[in-house]
Amino acid sequence: MRSLLLALIVVLAPVQASAFEFDMNDLGKLVDAGSSLIKSYEDLTPEQEYYLGRAVTARLLKRFKTVKMPKTHAYLQFIINYLVPFSSRPETYGGYHVQILKSENAGAYSAPGGYILVTTTLLKNCASEDELAGVLAHEIAHISLQHGLAAIKQAHLTKAGATLGEMMMEKQGGSAKQLQSLTKTFGASVEDIVKTLIDSGYSVSQETESDEVAALILSRAGYSPFALADIVGKIASAESGKSSGGSLNLKKAFSKTHPGGEKRAVSIRQLIEQEGLRVNEVGEKRAQRFKQKLPMNLL
Repeated sequence: MRSLLLALIVVLAPVQASAFEFDMNDLGKLVDAGSSLIKSYEDLTPEQEYYLGRAVTARLLKRFKTVKMPKTHAYLQFIINYLVPFSSRPETYGGYHVQILKSENAGAYSAPGGYILVTTTLLKNCASEDELAGVLAHEIAHISLQHGLAAIKQAHLTKAGATLGEMMMEKQGGSAKQLQSLTKTFGASVEDIVKTLIDSGYSVSQETESDEVAALILSRAGYSPFALADIVGKIASAESGKSSGGSLNLKKAFSKTHPGGEKRAVSIRQLIEQEGLRVNEVGEKRAQRFKQKLPMNLL
């Protein structure tokens, strides 16, 4: 088993220490031999989901530059920590964590296990803490609904489960061929998720489902659920934005990974009215906190 775990380090590479703390001693919990048969993503243990999420996040951090803004980072983490108790999944194996990415695309991404990444351009488009909370609640919803894990191809999960089953039956650490196969298979599962997050995006139905859950979270937490509709509609209808590299089509960039934006905004408003969700007032204290903790001139 030790050989198996060492081999998996190659795939499940630790995320940058500055973003997420990592205890190498926890790596031993990655594979639970007692539940090695993986028929679908729902069979993954919380530990396996956590380490897959770490690997996905590591891949994403290779594509984007991170931004060091301790106060803003702490502010985002504060909002997330406040929101998650109102979700259907208030706890994950490793907890919820956030990172700020430097990007001209207005995007937010969530990896399995509780990892949330938000771009500076999306932060710039948030006009209030309620809109910011809407973005974060939406990503929390994706994690709660396991949309990232659903992106893994069934063949990859079946192969990983079969290999783990063989190794359990043999009661050995596994042959070099088995270890290589398992490492490759988990790596393929990671790439399935990354491709969905960055290239193809979730389906419209998954985005809509996350919107509905996020609206409920916001209402329960004391935020205005209409703020989610505002930020989604604002970016989806934006014609262009300026950046150091020239003109950026925010609508095109956002729609690529967050399809159906304008229709989703309408659907969110209809849901709020139909379900009679509580619409909370924005207090002065919250407004001042937003101005102090999210300085636009630093993004």
